Amino acid sequence: MASSTQSPGPSVLSITFLGTLVCILLFFIIMVVVYIPNRPPAVDQAIVKARLERLSKLHAHEQEVTTTYGWVDAEAGIVHIPVERAMELTVNELQSKQ
Repeated sequence: MASSTQSPGPSVLSITFLGTLVCILLFFIIMVVVYIPNRPPAVDQAIVKARLERLSKLHAHEQEVTTTYGWVDAEAGIVHIPVERAMELTVNELQSKQ
């Protein structure tokens, strides 16, 4: 038996199109009525500037700690050394154990 599939008629397609369009418009209406009036205010530029300055200071401190020699705790005899030098010492230590 040969069964033929029929495509939906023009009225079904137009109803589907109209329904989809109505849903999209309803979504935008809800956004305008509910969300947009109640959205939080923009972040103050002074706060943004202060955060960027703190971040810049943090990056500078991290750069200094990872590339220079210095005391972490002088009483306990703990120092920090550059990361590159620490890697060299670790590799040398591991090679000497083998």
